[in-house]
Amino acid sequence: MAVSAVTAAGREVLVGIELAAFLAQVDRPEDALDCSRWAVGLAEELVGSDREAHLPELARALWGYAFVRSSWDADLDDGLVAAARAVRAYRDLAERDPESYTPDLLGGYALAADLLERLGRREEAAEMRLTAAKRRAKAAGGGPDPRDELERIHRQEAEAGHVPAMIDLGRLLERADRMDEAEPWLRRAAETGHPTAVVLLAGALLTRDRAEEAEPWLERSARAGDVTAMGLLGRLLARTRRAAQAEPWLRKAAEAGDTTAMYELGLALEATRQAPEAVRWFRRAAEAGHPRAAATLGVVLYEDDRADEAEPFLRRAAEAGDAGAMSNLGTLLHKAGRMREAEQWYRRAVDAGFDRAQYDLAVLLQNTGRADEAVRWYRRAAETGHPLAAGALAVRLCEEGRLREAEPWLRRAAGAGDVTSMVNLGFLLFHSGRKAEAEQWYRRAAAEGDMTAAKLLGGRLFKEPQARPRRRRGFRKPRLTRSDSRPGVAREYQVPCSPGAVTPADPRCSWEPWGGGR
Repeated sequence: MAVSAVTAAGREVLVGIELAAFLAQVDRPEDALDCSRWAVGLAEELVGSDREAHLPELARALWGYAFVRSSWDADLDDGLVAAARAVRAYRDLAERDPESYTPDLLGGYALAADLLERLGRREEAAEMRLTAAKRRAKAAGGGPDPRDELERIHRQEAEAGHVPAMIDLGRLLERADRMDEAEPWLRRAAETGHPTAVVLLAGALLTRDRAEEAEPWLERSARAGDVTAMGLLGRLLARTRRAAQAEPWLRKAAEAGDTTAMYELGLALEATRQAPEAVRWFRRAAEAGHPRAAATLGVVLYEDDRADEAEPFLRRAAEAGDAGAMSNLGTLLHKAGRMREAEQWYRRAVDAGFDRAQYDLAVLLQNTGRADEAVRWYRRAAETGHPLAAGALAVRLCEEGRLREAEPWLRRAAGAGDVTSMVNLGFLLFHSGRKAEAEQWYRRAAAEGDMTAAKLLGGRLFKEPQARPRRRRGFRKPRLTRSDSRPGVAREYQVPCSPGAVTPADPRCSWEPWGGGR
């Protein structure tokens, strides 16, 4: 029955895709969008239950949605996000079955390139078409690499003194990871004063940890009025702890309409405790379409207990492909009791490579009564180095009496600073006859403010070596506890920035070995 139901649901997705295409052909765009959106939603639900079986339906639904957006020239950014997701899905499918799915993958590349071109992102569109050409040549059984021909053309024009060709050749070589060859061409172009070449040269130098060399080029171009150079210079100064020098350049670029500079200015202001102005710049950048700014603004609003305002910004960033925003949106929905939608976003974050969402998904599964599946996700998260997941997994293993297997996970979590795991590890060690080591972990936990550890250390167990401990009562069913008085969203500003996930409920526990509470 379950297999038949899933198969029937898969057929519903395909019918929805065909209906959406028909509605688009008969000039009913709104109906076509609604239908294709419904097909994508159903396909995502199916993938959540069995990704391998239903990935083809999701790929087709995403392609269909992007095609409808493209056909009616409506919200092309949204269409591009769907097309990019379709390409990723078809790429995975083509790896498993090249003969069946390579044509679909090429169609996805073509649609994505067309959307990029119409959005003014011509360089990315050209790169997408080049990727498609390489894939087509590979599927045909070989042939010359189209990149080689493109390089030959650019090199011929660059050697003739054509500055745009020098830039294009430098870019091509840089993308091929041939920086030693790319840099001289970018430098030749930059020496002519071409602003794009200056920015590209500076970027190449920065990626090779040669910031001192890049800075004069950026300053020269910024003083000449190049807005992109102003923003890059501001970022460089901010990241080298020269905030006072950075802010004027970031502000100039932001006021000139550079959305990335708006976002970076917001970060700089937030770092210097100018939160109200920082929020204004985050909002301006987010409303101008900057996904990272939308993600960060959503976090700021959430931390300020303004979840209703935060949700649209987190959703905008998540739908633009920001994996951290997907996880944070899942947490917001989880806290609001919207479990089904929260689970979908957690799973999307995991699929997008955001490992920390595995723990959040495990918490949700545990809170919704799916303990066995939760344990599997705790293990996956713990294996990526998540300390809370390691602690939670250890507790589950202890409940099953698998103490020897639990101990390494407790050590990993406790060693990473998780206070609850320090207490649990001390308890396990004490009742394994390793009293001295148990005392060390209790002292570490007590130093972090844990009252249970302090109470045990102050009792007679560690003061009277000859005294027999009170009767062991065993591992009790864990209580859900919280490590913080109020959950928050961890953010890490890196390049690119990647916000962490919020933990809506901490499923770890500390056993009550002496029959009392904390």
